[in-house]
Amino acid sequence: MLNKKEKENFNHKLNKIRVFIADLFKELTNLYKLGVQEIDALKSNLQNTGTLVFKKSWVGRSYHSIVRVVNEMFIKREIFLLTKNNVQFDNLKPWLKLNEIVLKERDKYFGGYQNKMYYNIVQIVVNHPSFCYEDQIQTILNSPDIFLRMKFLLDNFNNELKKEVLDFIKRAVSQGYVISGKSVKGVLGGGIYLFRKKKKKFPYTQEKIATMLDTTSVTMRRRLKELNKFASLLG
Repeated sequence: MLNKKEKENFNHKLNKIRVFIADLFKELTNLYKLGVQEIDALKSNLQNTGTLVFKKSWVGRSYHSIVRVVNEMFIKREIFLLTKNNVQFDNLKPWLKLNEIVLKERDKYFGGYQNKMYYNIVQIVVNHPSFCYEDQIQTILNSPDIFLRMKFLLDNFNNELKKEVLDFIKRAVSQGYVISGKSVKGVLGGGIYLFRKKKKKFPYTQEKIATMLDTTSVTMRRRLKELNKFASLLG
């Protein structure tokens, strides 16, 4: 039985977490114009987020930061569980969309994954008993893998182009192309434009590709120059 002071602390913490979760939900849905599937997925994810945030003591840390990081980690966990169970790609799409959004938000809010506060919160989350088994931690942190993200980003392109470009980038990586540390969108844009130049039948300009992928023509040209060394691997 809680005494009066403990009840006050309990209610204060609960209300504070609820406010930050409601603010984050409103911010993301308005800023990114989420569809019905993404909204439903985000609501579900934020419920899990609130439960874990409430269970844990977060002395000296801002709830605004904590809720953002925990939300991101639960999105990654959901993608891991869905891919592990081999669900249809359409069921993955809202979660991949949310993952793209939280990565943008992470870079904007924390300045990237190397931020010390971000890293510390991640470690607390992934090592919490209710989050996952120990042997799943690294897989979840790396989820979704780069090719799964590329498949999602290619969703609005021609079907033949999607398959050929993804296969080409996989072959290039297997032959030594280093993708680590580079923007997935930039690499994908470079691959698409290289494929378009070779096939000469897809009406995508550099500017249109950059717009569709939410990247820049400058980044695309850099990746195009690198990938051109592997052009012989194109089908």
